[in-house]
Amino acid sequence: MGAVISIKIIIMWTISPSEIIALFETYTDDQSELSTTEELALANRIYHQILDDRPWEFLKKEGTGAVATTYITLPIDFSHLIANNGTTDNTIGIENNAKPVAVYISGSPYQVINWSDRRQLSGNQCYVDLALNRIVFGASVSGTYSFDYIFVPDDLTMTAPTDLLAFPPRFAPIIAFGMATDNYILSIFDKAKSYANENQFKYKSILSDMVMWNSKFYMN
Repeated sequence: MGAVISIKIIIMWTISPSEIIALFETYTDDQSELSTTEELALANRIYHQILDDRPWEFLKKEGTGAVATTYITLPIDFSHLIANNGTTDNTIGIENNAKPVAVYISGSPYQVINWSDRRQLSGNQCYVDLALNRIVFGASVSGTYSFDYIFVPDDLTMTAPTDLLAFPPRFAPIIAFGMATDNYILSIFDKAKSYANENQFKYKSILSDMVMWNSKFYMN
């Protein structure tokens, strides 16, 4: 039984980029005015536009490893740190007048402060240096580290029969609707221009559905 469930989950979260592009071509009456490369680039632009809309639960990831120096190198898929020093139970409070973001070293929290406040860095604090791609501490730390962050998914590609979306494929048409309402597309396809309002409405409607689905993972 376990093996069957596992297979279903894998299938549920995959979709072919060509299916998304085919939907887009249907919405615009595309007569091969765009190359496959151009269509895929547009699909990825809309895809990442959706991913950047908010800190989706499905983009949250833990960074872990070992450290024995004054900094941690950020993951290659790093976007930004997220709150991880609060509590789901709102009857329990943590006395902290700053954003509840921390990097844990062997279980001990180091509060993340603004880069511009780094000159006042104390022993139990750290900051993100994006230019150097690091999380920097005031002194050398040693142990296992852990922090939570939003990751940036890979682009969709055409090199495999199916490709992994960061969100469930039932929401995949949002990419095609977004493609159809792109300003460049509106300038070259009469059908896209005629149906711009409808396509924009459908885009926003699916985005709203995604927001509702995403909210179901909040525990407070």
